[in-house]
Amino acid sequence: MFCKSVVVFCVYLTCCNLVSAQESGATFSDYLSGLKRVALEANISPMTVAQHFPKIKPFKRAQGHNSVFENTNLEQYIPKKVPDILVSTGRIFYQANEKAFDHIATKYGVQPRFLIALWGLSSDFGERQGRYPVLSVLASSAFEASLSGQVDHYGELFYIDEFIAALKILERYPYRFEDLTSSQQGTMGHMQIRPSQFLAYAKDGSGDGHIDIWHDISDAMTTTANMLQDIGWQSDSTWGRQIRATKALSADNISLAVQKTFSEWQQLGIRRFEGGDLPNRDDMRVSLLAPDGTDGRMYLIYFNYRALKRVNQDDKYLLAATYLSERIK
Repeated sequence: MFCKSVVVFCVYLTCCNLVSAQESGATFSDYLSGLKRVALEANISPMTVAQHFPKIKPFKRAQGHNSVFENTNLEQYIPKKVPDILVSTGRIFYQANEKAFDHIATKYGVQPRFLIALWGLSSDFGERQGRYPVLSVLASSAFEASLSGQVDHYGELFYIDEFIAALKILERYPYRFEDLTSSQQGTMGHMQIRPSQFLAYAKDGSGDGHIDIWHDISDAMTTTANMLQDIGWQSDSTWGRQIRATKALSADNISLAVQKTFSEWQQLGIRRFEGGDLPNRDDMRVSLLAPDGTDGRMYLIYFNYRALKRVNQDDKYLLAATYLSERIK
């Protein structure tokens, strides 16, 4: 959480950057000078700024990195995102480390299959974490966003906040600049968490006195479990279920803002995917999700899915993760 004065200053700086970058041809070096001022306003020490800023270089994302998944519906996306090898690998990891995963589940109330599914999708079980300097990635992402004029969600302010969080990690933990590596999107470690999430939730799961989400899977898993627990993850519930509609649905009902009981959805023609009645319970209010419209896959989603959306906003990605979790259990 950033103090109000820093946020206001960031907004002011952003407006200046939009003018200078778009109209005056400001360079990345010019932009970095502005980030130095933001860092100092955010109470990053002058020593930290002097030590790390000279190492920050422009970073350009690889083009077409996710092109295989672009413009695909869930029927195409999920099989591509969750091939059988990912499922079998997840099962093997769970079986080989069942006691360790169950310990985390007992302590934090997060079922192991969800953690393993997020691990598989996030980094291919640690094989694709990304080895790029996170400060260079985030500074470059903020600069690129300023050129495009994108300020809001996943825009310039988002990347500036994450950049400051990464600097705070370097101040609070015994890491070197080169230790903080990330993906092209600026997410770090086995579970691909953001710097701000690290600051809020990082845990030493292995008990060795050092937090290492890049090499110690116990630390990475425990950190993510701690985050989900804090969000309010319900250990006695699941994420939701795929369903089918037996009647035409009003578009007004397809929204996370609309919550109904199972019996209310039943009256609207919603059934289990296999065709049976919905659960005979009215102690939950759930929402209808249809990323591809009523002609595509449809789901009733529960509170735990909403918790996952606090971690990642991409519905297709999360539905692939929940699908993988179902196949691992």
